[in-house]
Amino acid sequence: MCSEILEALAAHMQGSAGRVFRNKAGDVFTANGISEAMRRLYKLAGVEGSCYSGRRTLATSLVDRDVNIAIVSKVLGHSSIATTQSYVGVTDNMMRRALYA
Repeated sequence: MCSEILEALAAHMQGSAGRVFRNKAGDVFTANGISEAMRRLYKLAGVEGSCYSGRRTLATSLVDRDVNIAIVSKVLGHSSIATTQSYVGVTDNMMRRALYA
Protein backbone atom coordinates (compact mmCIF):
# COMPACT_ATOMS: atom_id res chain seq x y z
CA MET A 1 0.00 0.00 0.00
CA CYS A 2 2.72 2.47 0.94
CA SER A 3 4.65 1.76 -2.28
CA GLU A 4 1.49 2.46 -4.30
CA ILE A 5 1.10 5.84 -2.63
CA LEU A 6 4.75 6.72 -3.20
CA GLU A 7 4.49 5.69 -6.86
CA ALA A 8 1.36 7.83 -7.35
CA LEU A 9 3.05 10.77 -5.65
CA ALA A 10 6.15 10.41 -7.83
CA ALA A 11 3.96 10.30 -10.95
CA HIS A 12 2.07 13.39 -9.78
CA MET A 13 5.27 15.34 -9.04
CA GLN A 14 6.86 14.39 -12.40
CA GLY A 15 10.37 14.80 -11.00
CA SER A 16 9.80 18.22 -9.47
CA ALA A 17 10.38 19.06 -5.83
CA GLY A 18 8.45 21.31 -3.47
CA ARG A 19 4.75 21.65 -2.88
CA VAL A 20 2.52 18.75 -3.84
CA PHE A 21 -0.72 20.62 -4.44
CA ARG A 22 -0.94 23.59 -6.78
CA ASN A 23 -3.75 25.65 -8.28
CA LYS A 24 -4.81 25.70 -11.95
CA ALA A 25 -2.06 28.20 -12.77
CA GLY A 26 0.56 25.91 -11.21
CA ASP A 27 1.17 28.26 -8.28
CA VAL A 28 1.20 27.04 -4.68
CA PHE A 29 -2.11 27.36 -2.89
CA THR A 30 -2.68 30.36 -0.67
CA ALA A 31 -4.71 29.90 2.52
CA ASN A 32 -7.68 31.50 0.77
CA GLY A 33 -7.16 29.31 -2.29
CA ILE A 34 -7.27 26.17 -0.16
CA SER A 35 -10.46 27.39 1.53
CA GLU A 36 -12.12 28.06 -1.83
CA ALA A 37 -11.04 24.69 -3.24
CA MET A 38 -12.41 22.85 -0.21
CA ARG A 39 -15.72 24.74 -0.44
CA ARG A 40 -16.04 23.71 -4.10
CA LEU A 41 -15.24 20.07 -3.29
CA TYR A 42 -17.78 19.93 -0.48
CA LYS A 43 -20.40 21.55 -2.71
CA LEU A 44 -19.71 19.09 -5.55
CA ALA A 45 -20.06 16.22 -3.09
CA GLY A 46 -23.31 17.63 -1.75
CA VAL A 47 -21.83 17.88 1.73
CA GLU A 48 -21.97 20.86 4.04
CA GLY A 49 -18.48 21.73 5.27
CA SER A 50 -15.50 24.03 5.15
CA CYS A 51 -11.73 23.76 5.01
CA TYR A 52 -11.78 23.38 8.79
CA SER A 53 -14.23 20.48 8.85
CA GLY A 54 -11.51 17.86 8.49
CA ARG A 55 -9.36 19.51 11.15
CA ARG A 56 -12.31 19.62 13.55
CA THR A 57 -13.10 15.96 12.84
CA LEU A 58 -9.46 14.98 13.41
CA ALA A 59 -9.25 16.93 16.69
CA THR A 60 -12.50 15.46 17.99
CA SER A 61 -11.54 11.93 16.94
CA LEU A 62 -8.16 12.13 18.65
CA VAL A 63 -9.61 13.48 21.90
CA ASP A 64 -12.35 10.84 21.72
CA ARG A 65 -9.58 8.22 21.66
CA ASP A 66 -8.01 9.77 24.79
CA VAL A 67 -5.10 11.47 23.02
CA ASN A 68 -3.82 14.28 25.26
CA ILE A 69 -5.06 17.72 24.14
CA ALA A 70 -1.45 19.02 24.16
CA ILE A 71 -0.54 16.39 21.56
CA VAL A 72 -3.62 17.20 19.48
CA SER A 73 -2.61 20.86 19.63
CA LYS A 74 0.85 20.00 18.27
CA VAL A 75 -0.64 17.81 15.52
CA LEU A 76 -2.85 20.71 14.38
CA GLY A 77 0.02 23.19 14.64
CA HIS A 78 -1.68 25.41 17.20
CA SER A 79 0.42 27.55 19.55
CA SER A 80 -2.41 27.63 22.09
CA ILE A 81 -4.32 24.70 23.56
CA ALA A 82 -7.31 27.06 23.86
CA THR A 83 -7.44 27.21 20.05
CA THR A 84 -7.37 23.42 19.87
CA GLN A 85 -10.16 23.15 22.44
CA SER A 86 -12.38 25.25 20.19
CA TYR A 87 -11.95 22.62 17.45
CA VAL A 88 -13.03 19.68 19.63
CA GLY A 89 -16.66 18.62 19.66
CA VAL A 90 -18.39 16.33 22.13
CA THR A 91 -19.20 12.82 20.99
CA ASP A 92 -21.67 10.29 22.40
CA ASN A 93 -18.70 8.18 23.42
CA MET A 94 -17.25 11.06 25.44
CA MET A 95 -20.60 11.59 27.15
CA ARG A 96 -20.92 7.89 28.03
CA ARG A 97 -17.43 7.78 29.51
CA ALA A 98 -18.04 10.98 31.50
CA LEU A 99 -21.37 9.81 32.90
CA TYR A 100 -20.85 6.08 33.38
CA ALA A 101 -17.13 5.63 33.98
